[in-house]
Amino acid sequence: MKKGFLLLLILALIFLTACGKDGSTNQPTNTDSRDTLVVAQPADVSSFDPHNVTSQFDISIMRLIYDPLVREKNGDIVGVLAKSWEMAEDAMSCRFEINTDAKFSNGDSLLASDVAFSFNRAVKMPAGQLIPGIKDAIVEDDTHVVVNFVAPNQGFIPSLIGFYVVQEKSVIDAGDMYGVLDSDTQVGTGPYVLVERKPGENIVFKAREDYFGGSPKIKNVTYKIIADSNTAYLGLQNEEIDFYATDLPSSTIKQIESSDSNLQVIFFPSRPVTFVGMQCTQAPFDNKKVRQAVAYAIDKQEVIDLAQDGIGDLAHSVWNELTFGYSEDVKGNEQNIEKAKQLLTDAGYPTGFSTSISTISKFQKEAEVVQGQLAKIGIETKVELVDETAFVPDIMQGKYNINCLSISMGGDAAAFEGVFQTKSSDDPSVGAVNMFFYSNPQVDQLFKDAKVPDQNERLEKFKQIATILNEDVPLVPLYFQRNSFTAAKGLTVGPIDATGQYFINDFSW
Repeated sequence: MKKGFLLLLILALIFLTACGKDGSTNQPTNTDSRDTLVVAQPADVSSFDPHNVTSQFDISIMRLIYDPLVREKNGDIVGVLAKSWEMAEDAMSCRFEINTDAKFSNGDSLLASDVAFSFNRAVKMPAGQLIPGIKDAIVEDDTHVVVNFVAPNQGFIPSLIGFYVVQEKSVIDAGDMYGVLDSDTQVGTGPYVLVERKPGENIVFKAREDYFGGSPKIKNVTYKIIADSNTAYLGLQNEEIDFYATDLPSSTIKQIESSDSNLQVIFFPSRPVTFVGMQCTQAPFDNKKVRQAVAYAIDKQEVIDLAQDGIGDLAHSVWNELTFGYSEDVKGNEQNIEKAKQLLTDAGYPTGFSTSISTISKFQKEAEVVQGQLAKIGIETKVELVDETAFVPDIMQGKYNINCLSISMGGDAAAFEGVFQTKSSDDPSVGAVNMFFYSNPQVDQLFKDAKVPDQNERLEKFKQIATILNEDVPLVPLYFQRNSFTAAKGLTVGPIDATGQYFINDFSW
């Protein structure tokens, strides 16, 4: 790789490992010959098409069926379907050598044309928001693909950890039915194949003995859909569940740590930021002073203490030190009740107003703490719990005034462009994940200006963006999660990256 690209990786990536509080792996060696794993997660899969999904729980399923070009492992970017890659000196293209030893589940070998097809297809679909800035991908020869960018794209490789390769032939043959649930059209190079699915209940997989990376030690995997964390915890205690693929409540985690439990809590550093977001085109939140009042009403540390039992790192921006673009010079707004009241008065709401905070069960406590804080400045709110499957699509349509959720866009701040760029009626891919309906031409331009090879210049642009976002307040970043998974003590869990991605074929008993 070129020296400039190596520098990017050094700056953009940190050493990550699934660890306990003392920084050790906290995962005991076990010689158990078990080859079955039961995983629980709170949401069912919405599609088996990796280019048509973006939620973490959908993507966790995609990782069984499909492979990415690269993945993050112990702080490094390592190849999976890509044997090697090289960024052009001007960062306008990237050349990949493809691992043609990989085979699809139908027995066909991976072709360079499948990789090019996957890029060109994904950029037109929801997954395109994860890999912004691609112009096109072309086949150079039987083993090489070149991806061209619309502008210098130094953050490209870290963004690929959520991008998965499909087979061109299978997609074309299936047409609009590709990946549709229960259509049995999905074909991937991944370590597992789908056996059966019972909607809302479970999804069953079996290992591929011909997987090019070596057949997984875990041969049979069942994902159970359990929305309630208390039910999941009971299943863990009763040894009906081996691995819970999201956070348990912080109080439950403390209980596990303080008891002589048959469970282990696996902590990992993370990028997801929990936030309170506002729909910037709907009154009264179309008024910047109202949004600023909300920001000054919130005590972030109190949210962490009351909703997360103190487990979390106060957020000054939407990205932290795990993301290239972070600057410690950017400081968020601190609670100032009198200033918040004055801002509301200046905005024309001297006695406040009534609204609602929409969220999912995972963030109910956060929403309730914020509810109490907003009441101090005259904003009366009702906390509304929304079905998790419908919540994100509804937000993207602008259905909620205030929402409480979390977001993570990878290891480079450039990936946030689609979150904050002005939406376009002509091109739905522009601002595709701008759930706040936020618009600021200066921010749009700064994201464009950050598409240069010079890393110092990019850092300065991202610092300016973060500062403007704290002034405009489309959202109030609350805290960065100290994420954790919970597992049976005999289970050895592989590396978990800062986005919470894990690979079941890394697991063993």
